[in-house]
Amino acid sequence: RGDGKIMLAIPMPDGVMLACEGDWVIRGANGKLYVCLPDIFALTYEDACENTETEIIGNDGAPMVLVPAGEFLYGGNKQQKSLPAFYMDQYPVTVSRYAAFLQATGRSQPDYWAQQVGMGDRPVVNVSWHDAEAYCRHYRKRLPTEHGWEKAARGTDGRVYPWGNEFDKEKCNSDESGIGGTAPVTKLVTGLSPD
Repeated sequence: RGDGKIMLAIPMPDGVMLACEGDWVIRGANGKLYVCLPDIFALTYEDACENTETEIIGNDGAPMVLVPAGEFLYGGNKQQKSLPAFYMDQYPVTVSRYAAFLQATGRSQPDYWAQQVGMGDRPVVNVSWHDAEAYCRHYRKRLPTEHGWEKAARGTDGRVYPWGNEFDKEKCNSDESGIGGTAPVTKLVTGLSPD
């Protein structure tokens, strides 16, 4: 559209009006349904299209990596899918980053927050989808789609794990690894997807 937002047009009967929520603008006209997505959803894809850097720093200070445009194998039956380029956080949101978000917004603390305070470089837990979406909106990011998440995690070749097709307890936080709780988000870098 030229204003930094994505416009989708879907065939629809004239004059149909739908309810709006937040920054979403939805209206029917000329036989189409127009959905104007807020900047938070457009930012990542537009930046990825215009930017050639493979790593950037998000507005929350977290490192983000470019997931390049292109095809990938999706799901258990490995369907061929394609996505535009997008950026995604390299690591889960940490307790310290989430604490800064709570301080800046006054949003309610997640359940068991007292047990998380002081675990700054570990992933925040007990956050609802709505809390995660609010965090993203505040920092002009967006939650990944199911397809985007799978491409980023499994790579383009549909591997079972981010690192390959064989389980390796040294590359993940599981019962078998013996870590016994959350771990610093950078602890298991050998388990990252190479894509």
